[in-house]
Amino acid sequence: NNHVTSAEAVEQASFILSSVPPNKGHTSEYTDPVLEAFSSTIQKSSALRWAGYLSTTGVYGDHGGDWVDEGADTLAPVGSKPYLRKLAEDEWISVIRSRSKAYADEGVMVVDD
Repeated sequence: NNHVTSAEAVEQASFILSSVPPNKGHTSEYTDPVLEAFSSTIQKSSALRWAGYLSTTGVYGDHGGDWVDEGADTLAPVGSKPYLRKLAEDEWISVIRSRSKAYADEGVMVVDD
């Protein structure tokens, strides 16, 4: 039987790219479905070498035509979809940085759409 569970696939993955949007959670302001299901597996994986999260430029909100880069303040309205994406970005970064020291410096790549 060659059946592999989702958790086994995540545990064995050397690269993870998530584009799953966050949801409003039942007990919290938001939930990232991938991290809700697999954050502990991701944290414990010895195979993982890189993780990326596809976000949105909407996290920066309206800057009135001014230039925006990764260092810009995020102005997305609280509770908006871009705001929830920013919370997901932060959680992905936190999960990757909480891994063992051997992998902590690899971080997470956040790619804007």
